[in-house]
Amino acid sequence: MNQVLSHIRQEVFTLVGTLFLVLSLGYRNIVMFWIAILFYIWMPLSRHMTEKVLQKLTVETFFNRIGIFPEEEAELVVDIKNGARFSPVRATIEFDLDEGMLLQVSDLFQVRTTKLLGVRRYAFDVYLASGEHVRIHLPALAQKRGVYRLFQAHIKINDRFGMLTLGRALDVKGMILVYPALKLIAGHRSFVSGFSGRKKAPRLLLPDPFYIRGIRPYQAGDSLRALDMKRSAQMNRLMTRMYESTSDEHLMVAVNIQTHPNPFVQNDALFEDVLRYTASWMLDSERLKIWQTIFMNVRQGKKAWTRFDLNPGSGGTGGMRRVLSFLARLQHTRPTRFAAVLKALEKDIKPSMHLVVISSWLDEEMINVLYVLKRKGAMIYTLQIETGIIRPLFDGQLMTHAKRFYQATASSERM
Repeated sequence: MNQVLSHIRQEVFTLVGTLFLVLSLGYRNIVMFWIAILFYIWMPLSRHMTEKVLQKLTVETFFNRIGIFPEEEAELVVDIKNGARFSPVRATIEFDLDEGMLLQVSDLFQVRTTKLLGVRRYAFDVYLASGEHVRIHLPALAQKRGVYRLFQAHIKINDRFGMLTLGRALDVKGMILVYPALKLIAGHRSFVSGFSGRKKAPRLLLPDPFYIRGIRPYQAGDSLRALDMKRSAQMNRLMTRMYESTSDEHLMVAVNIQTHPNPFVQNDALFEDVLRYTASWMLDSERLKIWQTIFMNVRQGKKAWTRFDLNPGSGGTGGMRRVLSFLARLQHTRPTRFAAVLKALEKDIKPSMHLVVISSWLDEEMINVLYVLKRKGAMIYTLQIETGIIRPLFDGQLMTHAKRFYQATASSERM
């Protein structure tokens, strides 16, 4: 709007200058002639000076945090510097931001907000002396999962007489991720600690927190500390100890983001609940030092699923941040078949391994694949989306139905 008004003012000044020029020639008035010349010279000169000042202004915007959860706060930092030596300026910063990230406006900078189609436009004025550097901190409250960045960002300034308004677009690079909100999973700690036969108490007087499982031939890249000198001397070749963690557990988690058997039917609320339970499960397991592998029916390259291997013993939380960032960016689009993801687990499933299925529904094809995994010795559980309770999958009539269907399929294949 300011650009339009500036263009109108410029056209009006040009018309007025032309009018004074015509009148000066008609009435042979030297005063009108010089007024016309002033209009023709002053407008381009003022515009040129304003453009120079605008080029000297540098603006950088960034968030002080990479990712946050809903109802948490971050800060949007706007760094403005006036590089002009003798030109104080009044600048107006304008940008758009999705309403899922709400800025806490302050009266200090006279922030103005307007809302249209789920997008909020923010604008505030800053007075800068020559060479002044100002850094503005605007608190931002996360309200909804997603990726947020500033767009349609502009800076505008007026000339000294308030007749011209010039502006340019800002190159905004900063963004912030809002992870899924966390939901309580009932009995998660007792479920993990109840893994029978998997945990081993560490032996006293041994600083190594691992339990020796066996030995194998030395391979390039193995740690020299793991060499078993006694066995190497007996077998006349280098042998390396194989360790089994005394406190970590490996867990397989299969997540189905399809909310309805019909892939064209989408339930956004149920989709968000699945992501919230997935994020809560991973964070709780990370705190308990559980090894886990996450499978999701989201296409990644040529594969029909996305896989994340989270090893708490590797140090740091980079893997967890990567998964949370993936969940923050995930859109409710058409996923791949969840049964294909479960079939891909067959080569990774081992006897007595635990598999947790996070899905809002299961059809016959999924149940049959899970029954095959059950027969291979896997312990399968489901996380109830409605209640947040972990339950064994195959109990009672469900087990009988899957068994009958499997036997009927096997008999038909023999025939």
